[in-house]
Amino acid sequence: MEENETSRYKLLLIDDDFNLVMLTKDYLEYKGYEVITAENGVQGIEAVLREKPDLIICDVMMPEMNGYTFVGKVREDPETQGIPVLFLSAKGQSKDRIDGLKVGADVYMVKPFEPDELVAQVEALLHR
Repeated sequence: MEENETSRYKLLLIDDDFNLVMLTKDYLEYKGYEVITAENGVQGIEAVLREKPDLIICDVMMPEMNGYTFVGKVREDPETQGIPVLFLSAKGQSKDRIDGLKVGADVYMVKPFEPDELVAQVEALLHR
């Protein structure tokens, strides 16, 4: 995808792992996306309402509000319910992935992940 095609998209990345956030943010920005970040679901809700991202990438296990609760709140709000959500989590059991999809995630990826696969999933969600 050309940089000018991706630069119009704003992504919200929510994770409490600072190093993962910085590495992922840098890679997505290198690919042309605008990336805003939050450390937990509470900050994530504030960022969603303030920034109106085109897509959300969210961890499951976070302090204050976990990813399942966060996505449930996003899906309950008519203003945010249509935003695609990609879970990016170390919880990789089949039950975890099923729970993530049931709560409203569009995609569930397991850490560690390949950055190019993440970008491919982001592009697929943005062009649905």
